[in-house]
Amino acid sequence: MSMEITIFGASSLAIGAIGLFAALVLALYPSDRSSDSRWLSLFLVGLSLPMLMGFFEEAGLFGHALVFYPLVVSAFLAGPSLYLYARLPWQKSLRASDWIHASPLAIGAAAAIYWGRLRYGDSTDAFMLWAMLLYLSGSTYSILTLRLLKRYRRALNDHFSDTYRRRLHWLRFAAWGLLALIGTDVAFGMLLQVQASATQMAQLSISLILSLLIFLLSLSALRRPARYVAEIAAEPDVRRARYATSGVNDETLGSWRSKLEALMREDQPYLENDLSLADLAGRLDISPHNLSQLLNQSLGVTFYDFVNQARIRHACDLLASGSDSVLDVAFASGFNNKASFYSAFRHQMQTTPGAYRQSAADPARRSSAA
Repeated sequence: MSMEITIFGASSLAIGAIGLFAALVLALYPSDRSSDSRWLSLFLVGLSLPMLMGFFEEAGLFGHALVFYPLVVSAFLAGPSLYLYARLPWQKSLRASDWIHASPLAIGAAAAIYWGRLRYGDSTDAFMLWAMLLYLSGSTYSILTLRLLKRYRRALNDHFSDTYRRRLHWLRFAAWGLLALIGTDVAFGMLLQVQASATQMAQLSISLILSLLIFLLSLSALRRPARYVAEIAAEPDVRRARYATSGVNDETLGSWRSKLEALMREDQPYLENDLSLADLAGRLDISPHNLSQLLNQSLGVTFYDFVNQARIRHACDLLASGSDSVLDVAFASGFNNKASFYSAFRHQMQTTPGAYRQSAADPARRSSAA
């Protein structure tokens, strides 16, 4: 029997193989309490195995049970695995109730059995049921993952003055990528109802998105960027409850505040771009928890905002009185990249550094502003 492989089939095989190789490497990585690469491995398996459908279908092997069921069922791994990985900072091990996250896999297996029994006849309805359940599972877990990452970003602001390298953009990209893949597939599915000739375009578009997602995630995951900081996991309301029972009175908080203001004014620790809550607390000779209480309860700001306010004030002085480039001013003010500086400056000053410098250099503008 001759086998004709098209570009679509060959690309499906190549990208699927890349994803599975990355999944294998991740599965062999040692795990620790802040990063368990096995969840990432399962996520890539859930994306990569279904990618091979096009190749095996063109090769005439998709109808075989040993090929059909693993490819069809494994797609339900992606959503739960991504969510469980993103949840690592708040829960390091599985609970008994977490078996509920295996339900998409069980539902996918049931749908695959139903589809498998009908795949030699008219299996359109069975395929549509499988696809609908897959889309529902993937979109639900993508949204849950994005909510967790938003919560993680808030926690970062309480502990670090530089969060740029810790924001896990690639993990957010994974969740949005999964949603984009589902949305594209649904859109082309609706298009095919009215224009059957769009089948090839639909296949190529979905293949392109999935290929890009797998390739970028494989590259990012193999670089192991997603190592969480375990001590930041406490919820804001939990921290507030701890503050309420800490036994620290207003007089003590006032004393700490005076020491903090003097330290920031005299030593300028905010000029260190890797300054953390623990570092600053050590210089004040108080615990990180007490410093967090001082900032959140007395000053009403996160550690990130508190330090960046001081950095922006310093940057404003440099912009108004010197001729250094904006990038030099950013580095001299404690920022380690231009993006973070521009974002913080615009947030605090409602303008750009360049516009602020121009305004500060114009006496007429200064007098009118006064």
